[in-house]
Amino acid sequence: MKSSSPKTRLKLFRRIRHIIDDTKIILGFIYLLVILFFFLFLLLEFKRYYSIDLIPGYDSPIDDLYGAMKGIISELLKKLFGEEVRI
Repeated sequence: MKSSSPKTRLKLFRRIRHIIDDTKIILGFIYLLVILFFFLFLLLEFKRYYSIDLIPGYDSPIDDLYGAMKGIISELLKKLFGEEVRI
C-alpha cells in the first residue's frame, strides 16, 4: 500500500476545513433569513389582528401579498389534511 504524503494530507484537510467553514457561513445566512422572514410575518399578523393602518381603509400591496400567502398556505394544508384549516 502506498501512503499519501503529509503535504497531500494537509492540503486535503485544509480543503475540507474550507468547505466546512463555507457551509457554516451559508447556513448562518439562511438561518438569519428565516428569522427575519418569521419576524416580518409576525409583524404583519399583529398589523392585521389589531387593524393597524397608516392610511385607514387602504390595503397596501404588502397586505395583499400577506393575505394571498395565507390563503395559499391554507389551501395547501387543506389538500394535505383533507379538512378546513384556518390560520
